Amino acid sequence: MLPNLIRAVPATLAIGFAALPCLAQPANRPAAFQSAIAAATAQAPGWPFYEAELENDGGQWYFEVKVVSLSGASILKYEVDSSSFAIRRSRPDTPSSGKVAQIQAALALLPSASVNVSQAITIAAARTPDGTQMSHIELGVESSRLVYKFEFSSPTSSQRIVVDASSGAPSNPPGGGTPPGSGDLTLDQAIQAALALYPGARVLETEFEASDSRWEIRLMTATGEVRKVRIAVSGVLLSDDRHSRGREDTADDRLRAIAMGSAAFSLAQAKTIAEAGAPGAIAIKAEWEFEHGVLLAKVTLQDAFGLRIVFINASSGSTVTPTPAPAPPPEAAPVLDVGTAAVVGQAANPGSAAVSVEMELKGGRQFYKVKTLTRTTPLRLREVVVDGKTGFAWSNTLLPMSSDYLPTARLTSTLFPTVGHSFADAAQIALTVLGDGTVDSIELEPEQGTFLAYNVDVVIGQKTFRLVIDSRTGAVRPK
Repeated sequence: MLPNLIRAVPATLAIGFAALPCLAQPANRPAAFQSAIAAATAQAPGWPFYEAELENDGGQWYFEVKVVSLSGASILKYEVDSSSFAIRRSRPDTPSSGKVAQIQAALALLPSASVNVSQAITIAAARTPDGTQMSHIELGVESSRLVYKFEFSSPTSSQRIVVDASSGAPSNPPGGGTPPGSGDLTLDQAIQAALALYPGARVLETEFEASDSRWEIRLMTATGEVRKVRIAVSGVLLSDDRHSRGREDTADDRLRAIAMGSAAFSLAQAKTIAEAGAPGAIAIKAEWEFEHGVLLAKVTLQDAFGLRIVFINASSGSTVTPTPAPAPPPEAAPVLDVGTAAVVGQAANPGSAAVSVEMELKGGRQFYKVKTLTRTTPLRLREVVVDGKTGFAWSNTLLPMSSDYLPTARLTSTLFPTVGHSFADAAQIALTVLGDGTVDSIELEPEQGTFLAYNVDVVIGQKTFRLVIDSRTGAVRPK
């Protein structure tokens, strides 16, 4: 069954509430990747696997697994518990036109593959570079061949392994291909060429695509538009496109652009700093990245021994090693509450009503993701990202609705007039019942096909408690 935009609930406690376990880093990563991918693909029959990554969110380890539609135009993201491999939540995503082309190229070759992702993991694990662990898998195309691309990482380094999907032959490419030659366009020159197209723009990310012998420069213009400029090593401008990213990534880009205003150096200078500390290495990728609220320049270097990653503090210019995210302190709660965020989301989409509000920490700041649904046909589901400190709506995005969710959306829209309590009321009722905690998310859903109920998640310490609140009467029961 495809996801219906409703997040999975962890195992229940004896008293009937739900608990969020402390997710440990898997001891056997290859086996854990296999289990996580199997759990995600089982949720979406007919949607091929595309990408998987192990992530850490405030000390909580989980896998993000992506599957794609056969057309390549849609992505489903699953967060999978790293211990039990239960689905924590699922959400759809619409890839950019460039990403769709990459996915379609891989899908076109998939029928001829004789090695599946589980077999590829076993092959790659046998060549695990010393001191590193499997961290990322992605389906791709190299030299017209379908391959599985693996990343192995440690706190200070990163290496890649590629497994041919037809032969199963593994290889350890120095960086996915040959780096720029002595007569080729340098990273500095590529950045200068891109900035010449958009004076006043801020460079967010640069990368050398060895398979196509080109530089890709992603930048934010002075008007706030994100562009991706591709330039051949010969200096020829290959393309200049508006770059559409996911809702969360778009918010990250805007935060990075703001923080870059106080950075002590540019991304081009970060490349110079990184190369100076690694004689003989060439920078093939550089990007700005937040680590627990601190802006860092992340530079990928390539030399005869492979790839390495260097992080440089944007304020001091010194190289650093990112540390695991600390648990957020109690005072990290946003100024806005869930009820106010729902109001902001509804105001951004007149004629709609909020159906879910979820609090999320991104780049060291709290945000609310507010989903709204039109009250009448045609049904439209949108997501508004609201800043938890200021109430500013960062983005307002139309979401695709799965065929499974559409009947729920129709029923929800029909039952909106029966709602007698707001999101703010539901949050207050839940906190009054429990006497403690922080409201993490609220979802409005049909109950018994006759009325709408709020599913309210309240976090107390390391546990999440879910309450069901009748939107008509305010009556409460645990779930």
